[in-house]
Amino acid sequence: MRWLRSRTAVVAVVGLVAVLTIALGTWQGWLAQAAPGTVYVNDNLLPDVEGCNAPDAATIAAGITAADPGDTVVVCEGTYAGDVTVNKSVTIEGRAEANRADIVVEGASDGFNVTADGVTIRHITFDGPGADYGIHVTGDNARIEDVEAVEWDVGIYLDASNSSVVDSSEVDDNGTVGISASGGGDNEITHNVAGANNFRGVIVEDEYVDLVADNVLSGSDAALFLDADGATLLNVHVVRNTINAGSDGIFIDQIDSADSLIVIGGRAQDANTFAGSPTAPDYFVELTNGSENTVDATYNYWAGINVSDDIADLIYDDEVQNEAGGAAGGVVFHPWATQPAPSPSPSPTPSPTPSATPSPTATATVVPTTRDVDLSPAGWHNFVWTGANGTAAATALDCIGAGNYSIAYYWGGPLEGWSRYVPGRCDVTGLCSLVTVDKYDNLMILITASGVQCEDMPVDP
Repeated sequence: MRWLRSRTAVVAVVGLVAVLTIALGTWQGWLAQAAPGTVYVNDNLLPDVEGCNAPDAATIAAGITAADPGDTVVVCEGTYAGDVTVNKSVTIEGRAEANRADIVVEGASDGFNVTADGVTIRHITFDGPGADYGIHVTGDNARIEDVEAVEWDVGIYLDASNSSVVDSSEVDDNGTVGISASGGGDNEITHNVAGANNFRGVIVEDEYVDLVADNVLSGSDAALFLDADGATLLNVHVVRNTINAGSDGIFIDQIDSADSLIVIGGRAQDANTFAGSPTAPDYFVELTNGSENTVDATYNYWAGINVSDDIADLIYDDEVQNEAGGAAGGVVFHPWATQPAPSPSPSPTPSPTPSATPSPTATATVVPTTRDVDLSPAGWHNFVWTGANGTAAATALDCIGAGNYSIAYYWGGPLEGWSRYVPGRCDVTGLCSLVTVDKYDNLMILITASGVQCEDMPVDP
């Protein structure tokens, strides 16, 4: 009996171990399945680029199919077919060490059609056919950063999307608009460059609690277009942007709801910088079609204009002006800023004032010959060149270090527009229209690494 009981116990223990082993194997298998993974996409099945693993797929669409929610799809250098539906919450990013211009999505219709929530897209160029959308987002919580969208009807379109972000991207040469947000809310459009070759730089319509901040906006018709259909609320804050008036700077179409909230600046620390001079009869801000609401446009920098009547002449409210011949009307613009914000330093830091303590020997003024400029964190920064006139752009930007920035822009005013310098890509026609820089030229630079400094920039006397 004792032997039988022992044998029974042994059998029970063995059975228990077997059950635990099976359960543990199942649990480990579940963990392996649940852990985020990486799927590599390369149109070259024999990769010759270090860091681009043997590919899991040759197309982006196949890479998404192979990925699980939460995975990262790494796209290696190459040109890939667009018209891709992103129906999983994945991250799709160009290989970090590659130039963004070398990772290209071309579409006959849309580039990416994002239907899932929680999708991230970064470090990819979307080169369009002149129609439809570069990135069309109908899901929520999307993040689009460090992309370029050119030659589409709309570069990036947040279509009834909520809590999505478009950041540190470039949209240019798009037929209708660079970036559009319509019918959603809690969206952020930040640190982007919308070039003058878009008809409209950015459109925000029928959106609630949106933020448009820290962008450089241009457009042949309007840099920023705001609209609400019928009684729909529009709630948008427009802060710390540089707004280049190609025709209108900000065009506000009919807003029927008096409860809509449009703030353009509104606080000294949130001042927008209006640049250029719109050609009559165009305006820095145009409020049209009898809008019912008042626009808070206080604390902005109006291109160096510091006389109330002169600023009012560049702000238009059609209802007030048509009925009474007045100016500004529903756009409250005073007080205003007397300098751009943020204000790039136009000159080197002044030398310290000599001590007032009497000295038998006169103290010579110390004039710095070089200076360091902090360009952290990663993102868009102003860069004021203090070296000699006519310095080659490549030479002026050498102090930043190769691989630490992806593009530099210079605004030459309404007649010259934007010119740009793309490191390592000057063999491509049009990518390096910025050839030389002059002393005190102010550049906009997209820094791609952390902790970057321009060291030993010359200070020309």
